Order: sequence, then structure tokens, then C-alpha cells
Amino acid sequence: MVATGAYQDSKLCDIALALAIARRYPDTIVTAVCPGWVRTLMSGAGAPTDVRTGSATRVWLASSDEPAALRTGRYMRHMNEFPVPPEAADRSIQQGLREACARLSGTSLPSP
Repeated sequence: MVATGAYQDSKLCDIALALAIARRYPDTIVTAVCPGWVRTLMSGAGAPTDVRTGSATRVWLASSDEPAALRTGRYMRHMNEFPVPPEAADRSIQQGLREACARLSGTSLPSP
């Protein structure tokens, strides 16, 4: 599967927004998770990852009390931490994204 520019941009925005929220709410655990290319009705039978594997990181993060699951402000895939793309780590991009979300939705994030 070859990702399009718009798809790649949307994933980058997901990561940047997760990191912005993690910074704004430091007492809340926030993690951006990529499930990988998962076999679903949308992606088709050719995807290499089964649903169980694709969801394992999310299930672990949501249910575990392990110290490794309780760290915030990361990007993960298949139970591994991935480097955050530099654009997603850029605080000015994060702020711009938060402002755009507030403009488009008519609401902003509450104070911590």
C-alpha cells in the first residue's frame, strides 16, 4: 500500500495533536499509536497485519499498570516506541493545529 500525501499528512497531524495534548495535560497519559496496515474491510485482505496485532498496543496502553504503559507523549506501533517525526514534535506546528481545530470546531481545549 502506498500512502498518499493527504493520508500521510493526516497521520502526522494525529501524532502532533497527541503530543500537543500530552504537553497541555501533563497528568494525563497520551500516546499516538499507529496500528500498521491492518486487514479490515477498508484495507483489504492484502494487508500484512491481523486485527489482533494491530490493536495490541492500544489494548496494552489502556489496560496495563506497567510503568512502560504509563509514559506519556510518545508514538508507538506494535508495542514499540517509534521516533516522533520532527514536524510532529515542532511546538509551533502543534499550536497551529490546536488553533485550527478550535476554529473549525468552535471550541478549544479546556484549561488543565
